[in-house]
Amino acid sequence: MPDIDQRPLRQDKGLLPRHAADLFGVWPAIISTLKRGKSRNDGLATAYRE
Repeated sequence: MPDIDQRPLRQDKGLLPRHAADLFGVWPAIISTLKRGKSRNDGLATAYRE
């Protein structure tokens, strides 16, 4: 699975990982495991990249 670390873009906008979690209606841990490649959710990964 490709890396979905959007840290530079997210930091430019002043957003924290928890903001992404709130936006997608998931726990911050879900975003964390997805970013680290510990879980797979192609739909969420695509939305997170966009």
